[in-house]
Amino acid sequence: LAHPWCKLTVFLLNTRAPWWPRLFRSYNISDNFRTVPPSSQSNILTMAEEDKKDATNGATIKEVEGATVKEEGPSELERKLIRQIEYYFGDHNLPRDKFLQQKVKEDNGWVTLETLITFNRLKVLSDDFKVIIGALKKSKRNILEISEDETKIRRAPTKPIPEDTLDYRNSVKSRSIYCKGFPVDSVLDKIQDFLDTYGDIEMLQLRRNKDRSFKGSVFCTYTTVAQCEKLINADQVEYDGTPLIRHFKEDYYRLKSEERKRTRDERRKEKEDEKIKNIEDEVKKDVEGSNYDKGCVLHLSDVPADGKLSRDDVKSYMSEHGSVRWVDLDRGDTDCYVRFDTANGATEVFNKISVEGVVSVGEVKLKARVLEGEEEKTHWQKVFRERAHAFANKKKLGKNRRNTPKIQRNKGGRGGGRGSDRGGSDRQNQKVVFDSSDDDTSDEKQSPAKEPASAKRPIEAVEAHGEPETKVAKTV
Repeated sequence: LAHPWCKLTVFLLNTRAPWWPRLFRSYNISDNFRTVPPSSQSNILTMAEEDKKDATNGATIKEVEGATVKEEGPSELERKLIRQIEYYFGDHNLPRDKFLQQKVKEDNGWVTLETLITFNRLKVLSDDFKVIIGALKKSKRNILEISEDETKIRRAPTKPIPEDTLDYRNSVKSRSIYCKGFPVDSVLDKIQDFLDTYGDIEMLQLRRNKDRSFKGSVFCTYTTVAQCEKLINADQVEYDGTPLIRHFKEDYYRLKSEERKRTRDERRKEKEDEKIKNIEDEVKKDVEGSNYDKGCVLHLSDVPADGKLSRDDVKSYMSEHGSVRWVDLDRGDTDCYVRFDTANGATEVFNKISVEGVVSVGEVKLKARVLEGEEEKTHWQKVFRERAHAFANKKKLGKNRRNTPKIQRNKGGRGGGRGSDRGGSDRQNQKVVFDSSDDDTSDEKQSPAKEPASAKRPIEAVEAHGEPETKVAKTV
């Protein structure tokens, strides 16, 4: 035994991790994995477990000293079951699902599998309790707990639902994206499988039209901002050969708002252009059809710009010689146009009051002439155009007034309301009785007129009779 070879032999026979059983291939070997016998598992000294994804079926590889064990990963059906049930108990669905909230409150958060398999999407996948429990045991997120009898599940108490605060909402917004370009006949599961390749999805919403048809775009919320950036910053993302449009959700809303504003401005401009075109057509139609009285416009020039001659002065003077329809003269203008009611009305007045083409209005002498030909036609074009614009603006003002609440329209001016702060409210719902009223047939009871207040005594009377008597308080 003192010989070195004997000592080595004893050491190898007594070691806790024997090597000699391998010579006899005592381990059970199969095509997919090796199973370590329970008797040998207790003799393993150290164990270094490193989870690795198998390239073929997503199994987990555990490296153990002395053995390599392959654990099966979730199948496609199990992945769908995990995803669907975790969505039911997730941050987005559970706070909004009133039915599930009620069930959660009944049994300290536990929900029976019998209740869950009544949900349509889960029932389509599987209603076998063993299959569902087996799938949930392979979940990596660990947000669910399974009861001991494996008949109920609940959300883990260590991972409560986040509070609905401003910070939480901002966090969700920062992790939400918008994707557009999916075929309108796409189904939720395929889109979710596609987007799952970029990160863990918390919520996926298919955007729909009013008739509930798919619009081809989705809102997707990932667990981290980095996963969103991975999808958005990718060079090109295609789904069934169609490139996808990708934005953060907040950026999408901002771009959509700007687009709607541009659309409103374009529509407003189109309406304005159409209105102007209609006005021009009406003006052209009226002028070309000579729908105006000729010889009724008198032009006056050299009007003082300092305002010594006003519109009323011109109208008053011209009305003495003819029937004036309109005087076009603003403060600071040096030209004035006077339109008469009848054809050739300006010609008749001009022949009466002009002296060598000069008309005296008070102390002001003005050059006068009657518009004719193209000059008269151009003037009437301006008149018709101004009338059309005024009518259109009046019609628009009336439309806005109809859309204004009546209580808002009836407000007064600067006083804040009709009769406000002037005793107007004290007279509401009171019948006014006039002295000369002889209507005795009314069934309404008229309030008696108040007696006139007694006249105040003059100061002399007060001084003669002394101070008035002191008032005596009434007793009850």
